[in-house]
Amino acid sequence: MHPIAVLLRGGPDKPHAADYLATPAKALAARGIVAMVADWRESADFAGGGRTSLRDVACAIGVARRVGAAYGGDPSRVTLIGHSLGGWSGGLVSLSPRSFTPARAECDSTSGSLRPEAFVSIEGWVPDEVSDVAPTRPASPLPILVIQTEADRTVRASVARHFAAVLRDRGYAPRLIVLPGGDHGSALRDASVLDTIADFAGTR
Repeated sequence: MHPIAVLLRGGPDKPHAADYLATPAKALAARGIVAMVADWRESADFAGGGRTSLRDVACAIGVARRVGAAYGGDPSRVTLIGHSLGGWSGGLVSLSPRSFTPARAECDSTSGSLRPEAFVSIEGWVPDEVSDVAPTRPASPLPILVIQTEADRTVRASVARHFAAVLRDRGYAPRLIVLPGGDHGSALRDASVLDTIADFAGTR
């Protein structure tokens, strides 16, 4: 069975604005990953915000576990991939000890844990709010991959470096990749980045 990846879009933007993730999702699928693009309500302007946004992400993980086997996916190997603002929501759901169980009326049927086995932040907005929720010295640290472009003017490379440094101080072993040049979104178009993500997800 193949590993599963759930991709979260950036924003904030209106619902159903994740088309730009279709290309990297297809590229991951070509590399042996069952890739699913999740929609989530990113702000109060779209009936989301706060815990509602995080419950949407948790819902996506649980639904991916339930339906993934039908596409050849292994429900015990789910990697959450957050781009831009998706790094914020994905990081909180992945690292926080709190539960973000969605209401039944707001989520399809789920299966298993609503947390991923690994987390990838791509040009992610991961402020201290994200790293501060991570338990210190966990017995089984979550595998984390942080990918950033040096010249990104939307999310500065310093954000990714700080995120990785704080996680290391808390007992995690994040892998940090900072690509030269680039812009906000160019990492998603980089074949070597997609190779790295597929390898990362495949070894969980």
